[in-house]
Amino acid sequence: MRANHVIDWDAITRDPRFQTLHRRKRLLLWSLMGFSVFYYFLLPIGAAYYQDLFKIRVSGVVNVGLLFALSEFVVAWAIAWIYAKRATLEFDPLAAQIVADYADHTPRLLCSNSCSNSGIAGSMGRASRAETPKAASTASVARLVRNG
Repeated sequence: MRANHVIDWDAITRDPRFQTLHRRKRLLLWSLMGFSVFYYFLLPIGAAYYQDLFKIRVSGVVNVGLLFALSEFVVAWAIAWIYAKRATLEFDPLAAQIVADYADHTPRLLCSNSCSNSGIAGSMGRASRAETPKAASTASVARLVRNG
């Protein structure tokens, strides 16, 4: 017998904490995207309008333009690190707290004992055993936050 906790998603979306979480996450993502697009377009702009600067040799055949082009990778990894750090320290704990507050702790029966020997119980049981209700709820809110 497996239990699944019911979550009121409409109530979560109306919660001021969720709205704040969504707004802060959206602000961070748009800021990071804006910076990355700006930095990305500095390369073709620099190559077109600041050729003398980009042609300056640093060592051997390596010039400022090549170093700037390679710095695009460093910036992309830095942006990913900034987002991951902020999500881990700020967004994920708040999402987990919201889920915990809205989880209905009245279990809903997925399958009765009478179907334990049938194929239905096996398929439903595997899905239920994959993660605990709290982990499933946290993952669901995380998906809602990412897609919202």
